[in-house]
Amino acid sequence: LELVARLLRRRTNWTVAKIREKLAENGLADQSLVKNPKFDSAMTAENGVKAAFDLSWQELENEPNSQKLAMYLSLFALTPFPKSLIDGLFPEADEDEIEEWLTDSLVHLNLVKSLSSGWYELHTLIRHYLRDKLEASEVKETAKKAYGAEMVKVAKTIEETLNLEDVAKIEPLIDHLKIAAEELNQWLENEDLIGPFTSLGHFYQGQGLYNEAIPYREQCVKLTEQRLGAEHPDVAASLYNLADLYCDQGHYDEAEPLYLRSLSIYEKQLEKNHLDGENHLDVASCLNNLGLLYKFQGKYEKAETLYLQSLSIREKQLGENHPDVALSLNNLGTLYGDQGKYDKSESFLLKSLSIRERCPDTNHLDIAQSNNNLGLLYKGQGKYEIAEPYYLRALSIRENQLGLHHPLVANSLVNLACFYREQKRYDQAKPLFIRALSIREERLGLDHPDVANSLYNLATLYTLQGNYSDAEKPYLRSLSIQEKILGLNHPDVAITLNNLAKLFQAQEKFSEAESLYLRSYSILQEKLGSEHSNVAISLSNIGKLYYLQKRYEEAESSFQRAIPILEQKLGSEHHHTITARENYALLREVMAGESA
Repeated sequence: LELVARLLRRRTNWTVAKIREKLAENGLADQSLVKNPKFDSAMTAENGVKAAFDLSWQELENEPNSQKLAMYLSLFALTPFPKSLIDGLFPEADEDEIEEWLTDSLVHLNLVKSLSSGWYELHTLIRHYLRDKLEASEVKETAKKAYGAEMVKVAKTIEETLNLEDVAKIEPLIDHLKIAAEELNQWLENEDLIGPFTSLGHFYQGQGLYNEAIPYREQCVKLTEQRLGAEHPDVAASLYNLADLYCDQGHYDEAEPLYLRSLSIYEKQLEKNHLDGENHLDVASCLNNLGLLYKFQGKYEKAETLYLQSLSIREKQLGENHPDVALSLNNLGTLYGDQGKYDKSESFLLKSLSIRERCPDTNHLDIAQSNNNLGLLYKGQGKYEIAEPYYLRALSIRENQLGLHHPLVANSLVNLACFYREQKRYDQAKPLFIRALSIREERLGLDHPDVANSLYNLATLYTLQGNYSDAEKPYLRSLSIQEKILGLNHPDVAITLNNLAKLFQAQEKFSEAESLYLRSYSILQEKLGSEHSNVAISLSNIGKLYYLQKRYEEAESSFQRAIPILEQKLGSEHHHTITARENYALLREVMAGESA
């Protein structure tokens, strides 16, 4: 205290908080903590801080186990740690003995502070002091291996999918797990090397904190390759995890080669060990996620092939009622929905939900996913009364399980807002769109495909409300992100082009609108086929534009091609079908009048 007081007198612009920060940075090396001849005459205290700690350490000369424990504890991060982790460092010792070393010696001498409910912590300076003792001791390597092994056990408790309760339980241990990954990875056994990095990645990625997850995913690939070789299964797992993270960030071009390399390693290892590579669950996971990537890229045929292969392996290995089988069914269901194959989509999605609701091991978030996707399906068919409860249930589960600021919550908000917008419930839709955009920009960054999706939806709402000046900027920003991330010929790019064209049409900028409509139609026809409902909607929009330009024969041709597809795919009562028929009827009246 006297040392700090005299430092404050000499450094009149310093605060106690700044001194704490300096001590945390420099530890016992800070000149304010040692006997300093320059200020010796002004000091009444005879010893520096290190000398004071030496006095406590000397009290333990006859207690080597207590000294050993103290050195081991210096490996923990500067946050509280529980007694259970301390016990784990000494698997051969009796818990009562450890309690004696800890409480009767270290806590008694104020080297360790006892907190409530069996948690402890070290002061910054004491941790520095004890770490110096450890580095100079014969038990250094043994201690670091024991710490690493205990942190591997912690890592194994962290699941890939986390809810708020999981995060709250794990978070107090994360800084200690980071020590094993960042500082002590060279003392991890080969088979344990991947564990801390994988779990730290799960912890951050599961919360939508993708930037925080990146260093652990990337470092895991680097270290496993260096130590285990390029063809090791743990390298494959590391590549798979990094690719999965890149997909979540919308970096699909970076993810694809990693998935393919991971898949290749798994298949080579299985062939080398005379196993059936086609029926291995790691292969199934790779196939599934690679299929998901191709779906995001609009490569639907490739995606379907991989999804079906993954489903076949999982059903054979796990049975027909396993959560992983339900995941494959869900992915196929959403893919068929994107392609306008609604009956097939509904069958797969309902089967997936049924498995998830009946399986005791199913995560609630999986049930939310199924509900969300069924809501999307029924909304796409205009079955609004059926769709709304699914949307609301999905949102409720996600908010309860993940909190209010998770990207999956934003997904549900967007879907519900789109549902309200389609029913012209604009006042309900707008705040949901704005809230979702805020979450996505905060968690995903400004150039993520989901941010583009939010901007697009908000712009569409403004257009429907007649706020054209407000709509153009988010449309253009959305289009820029999509073209950058997804490429120029993705179906999502086509949808944005289509709606930006509508905006220009409403402003009577017919030339600009036509160019965008035709580009949108070309992309959709190439990617989805000429019989898809979105292609028909695009044709109907082109017909309306030609009608406004008095290009009646071209308009008639567009409507005649669009309406049968809309009736077949969406039904005669769907609003897109009704709109197309109404516009075609107006066109026929005008053409009949001119003919007369």
